[in-house]
Amino acid sequence: MTEANTREKILIHAHELFAVKGYNGASIREISQAADVNIAAINYHFKSKESLFKETLRFSIGKVEHDINEIFKTQSDWEVEDFVLRVYQYFLDNVHDLKTGFKLYIIESEFIPEELNEAQRDVTIGPPGGEALWQCITAHYSKVSEEEAIWAVRTIFTHVIHKALIFSSKCQT
Repeated sequence: MTEANTREKILIHAHELFAVKGYNGASIREISQAADVNIAAINYHFKSKESLFKETLRFSIGKVEHDINEIFKTQSDWEVEDFVLRVYQYFLDNVHDLKTGFKLYIIESEFIPEELNEAQRDVTIGPPGGEALWQCITAHYSKVSEEEAIWAVRTIFTHVIHKALIFSSKCQT
């Protein structure tokens, strides 16, 4: 197994365990057992539990950002409604990742790495994938202001994510 595969395998299992048990509840030993690697591999790739957690958040955000941008690139002239429905379907198709990522943000919201916050302060458009939706909106609605487009992105993503979470939960009616 390559170093990149080992690193990604650790991130995937850490993501799951941090979401289920929180930062304090998930141990490095548990993560190593779940990923089927030795503890030294985790220390080699991440140096500390805190560093692993931070990288898990970056990995999660980066994956969603990448996937939504890839969806956007599949068509050059998305209608806003069609793109939003495709993103909604993406969240339904990847509901486990959505729930896991959402739990990470909720459970450990006070532990979001400062450098991650710094990086996201420059991104005023919204959630991962927000840039693609912003481009879609501004391409079809030329008179929309930047502020209105950002508000629309945030509002639409909020509804899409919550709808996907509710639809995929046991609480749906």
